[in-house]
Amino acid sequence: MTQLFHLSGLPLDTAMKAVLVFDFLLYSLGMFLFARRLFGPYPALVAATLYVYAPYRLREAYIQGNYGQFTGLAFYPLIFWAFHGLLTTRRPGYLVAAAASLAGLLFSHNISFMLFAPMFGAYLLFLLIFPPEEAKRRGDEDTKTRRREETKTCTTHHASHITHHASRITHHASRLGLTLAALLLGLGLAAIFWLPAFGERHEIQLAGITRGFFDFRENFISLNEFFSPPLPLDLAAINPKLPLSLGLPQIIGATIGLVSLLLVGFLLLIIKPKTNRPTPPLQNNQPSSPYSILPTPASRPYFLLRLLPPPLRLSGPAPIPTSLGSSPAAGAGRVPPGVCSARPFSAPVW
Repeated sequence: MTQLFHLSGLPLDTAMKAVLVFDFLLYSLGMFLFARRLFGPYPALVAATLYVYAPYRLREAYIQGNYGQFTGLAFYPLIFWAFHGLLTTRRPGYLVAAAASLAGLLFSHNISFMLFAPMFGAYLLFLLIFPPEEAKRRGDEDTKTRRREETKTCTTHHASHITHHASRITHHASRLGLTLAALLLGLGLAAIFWLPAFGERHEIQLAGITRGFFDFRENFISLNEFFSPPLPLDLAAINPKLPLSLGLPQIIGATIGLVSLLLVGFLLLIIKPKTNRPTPPLQNNQPSSPYSILPTPASRPYFLLRLLPPPLRLSGPAPIPTSLGSSPAAGAGRVPPGVCSARPFSAPVW
């Protein structure tokens, strides 16, 4: 990516800085697009702000300088947005966006993809099992259309019943097919990078990056540091100490957002007690919440598996649930009383 900016006429050092500016814009744009699909524009601004200003982002950009990982983390919300749009609308534009964003992550940082895979897999599985209402509505419309066409040619109730079940199976199969197509297309676009790396993994000498300073036992984050408030940066220090914290605004916003969702969800249950729709407040962060625990020593057995990155790297995905969890707090007051189809509950998220 630096070479692309360099070929456009920028000096090499300026091109490198342009990549960082581009990454910051990608962070905010991706989270804004994803959160806007779920909660609306105003909560999306809150989510984008908290995601781009997470302490781990600033540490990567200004201190650690791991720009491959910094770029890879920017694709996380874009991938979520693209696949959510693909499964809810089935538009071909989302298919292209899903494949391109997934390939961008693979090209940027392979370790970031390894970190992302469990959360992403759980997210896709959740959307496939519990389709968002927009996808259900489109499927119901397709079913009604087919049933109207069927009534013109078939007069028996048994034939109409079979047609209804066939339409549902076709709808679910099309969603699964689109998901697999986007995944395979993204993997294919980046195969020139990840396929040789995977095929030649036995030629890699891992001993040097699994011992001493790089031993995972030396890279856990204490709970005090993980939930510590921001500290003033010592600009006179050669290697300034910046805590690997989740971020005080992110924690406060996520707490307020979770309380808001629980209150609104309770009110919705009172207004419509017969509704059998899943309640997103209880599901909002299930697949992604473990990323807030894995950097701590409580996850020590997990890192006994091979080829896993240091625990501190898991601080990168951790701002996703906190940023999204803060979004409903900005839009809770905008939900009209008695309205059960409010935007925050239009789709199960995590």
